Parts: sequence; C-alpha cells; structure tokens
Amino acid sequence: MHGHLSHVPLGTIFKNRRSLYDAEVHRDIRRGICGSNTRGRGAESIVLSGGYEDDVDLGNVIYYTGQGGRDRNGIQIADQTMVGLNASLSRNVETSEPVRVIRATTDGFRYDGLFLVEDAWIGPGRLGFDVCRYRLISVEAPQRGDGRTAASGAPLSAGHIGPTTRMESLHYRLKRDGSVPDLVKKLYDYRCQICQVKIETVAGPYIEGAHLIPLARQGDDHTSNLLCLCPNHHVMLDHGAIAVQDDLSVVNREGAIVGQLGVAPDHGLNFEYLALHRTMMGFER
Repeated sequence: MHGHLSHVPLGTIFKNRRSLYDAEVHRDIRRGICGSNTRGRGAESIVLSGGYEDDVDLGNVIYYTGQGGRDRNGIQIADQTMVGLNASLSRNVETSEPVRVIRATTDGFRYDGLFLVEDAWIGPGRLGFDVCRYRLISVEAPQRGDGRTAASGAPLSAGHIGPTTRMESLHYRLKRDGSVPDLVKKLYDYRCQICQVKIETVAGPYIEGAHLIPLARQGDDHTSNLLCLCPNHHVMLDHGAIAVQDDLSVVNREGAIVGQLGVAPDHGLNFEYLALHRTMMGFER
C-alpha cells in the first residue's frame, strides 16, 4: 500500500510500532523498511528511529541507512548488501514511487509525509563497514515561487520551464532533455564552474550538468536550474556538502568559503534556485 493514507493526517502520532502496523502506516513491526523483496513498485514506508549512526536527518532531506550487518546490541559488525528490503528501497529511485516517512520522537512515532528516494548507493559507514545509503527529499517541502528572474544576463532560450515532462509506462518516470545540459557544458567549454578543471578523456572532455533543484522535486529542466560541474563537485552539491551563496561564494557545511562559482553572462542562472538549494540542504533554516 503506497502513498498517503486518507485516514492518517500528516503529523499523526502513534504510541508504538504495533499501532503503526494496525493503521497500515508501516506494515512491519520489527524492521525499518516496509516493502516487498521482489522488484515491484519499491518500498512503502521507512522508520527513522535514531538508532543508526550513519543516518543524517536534515528535515526535508534525509540520508537513510539500510538494514543488516548489526549484532543484537545494534552495533554494525558486517557489511550490508543491496538485496531484500534494501533493494526494495533502491527500487523507488527507478519508479519515483514516494515512501511514507515515520520519525521516532519522545511522544511516539510521528508520520511526517511522503519522501522521494532520489539516490541509493553502497558506501563506507562510520564504523568502517559498507552500508546501503539512500538520499530522500520531502514531497511536502515548500515549492519555489513563481519568480523566474535570471541572475545574470539573458537566459539561454533552451529547455522547458514548468513541470517536468513525464512519460507514462507502468509508473511515471522523469524524462530529461539531454540537449539542455549540453548547452551549459559548451558555454563553459566543459570546465567546472567551481574548480575550472577540464577532464580530457579518450572520448573527449567530460563534465556533468548538475540540477540545483532535482527534477524529482519539480525542478525545471532548464539552463537557469543547471550548473556545469566536475563529478566531485556535482556529488558534493547533490549530497549537501556544499552550497552556493548569493555572492557566488561556495561554502561547506561549516560555513567556510571553499571556492567561487564562475557564471558566464549568457548563462541566465536563477538565484532563486541557489536559495532553494540552500534551504533544501539545511544551510538556511
């Protein structure tokens, strides 16, 4: 059972996992991920219990840890693998099916709405073992306003402004316009806007188009919402390690300036997206 439940308003408190189960909000009494072990549509819900040292809760953005590899005391003693329920939650990345998020509080378990699973990967945890990691973003988070004033110069007249085009198959999946990032890449001669690095490969220069507001969050597939970044800075931007201030300085999570974003006059970068990215990643609250 996916999505919102009509009988459960946002913010409802449940006294224990049994009451969550009975209300069908999280249909697994023991485990933090509720889903099918088959591919299907993906997981239905997760519980953010506060018991995993690798979980990071930024409010509208959550970095969630998979299950497995822990002893009876809840200590990680082995690697996790992307199988079973861990694989079920990763399936949500492909299907764009949101999950219900329940947070453990001092008053009980609180239903905090739907979150999109934007990314899933395996990486080293704090205790040295590989863990399954997921990046989730709230569907309930405030949307951007209607203002579309370009930050610098005239915007490139390319790309789609408005709700991202979707194509219907079994589920809705985001349909990207590959020509839009190509325009931004060519504008910067395939150099990162932060470090100015140009990566030369056998197939030619390599650089990535980075959306400030993800398409899964109704971000525009348009040059005003795109940066031209090397893989390192793209990952750092997407995972909240860095953000760009209105003066175009690049800051880390401690607020220290770690670089400067170069912006070409013809880019048409929208500063509203910079501010929304900072809010989304918890730089501004």
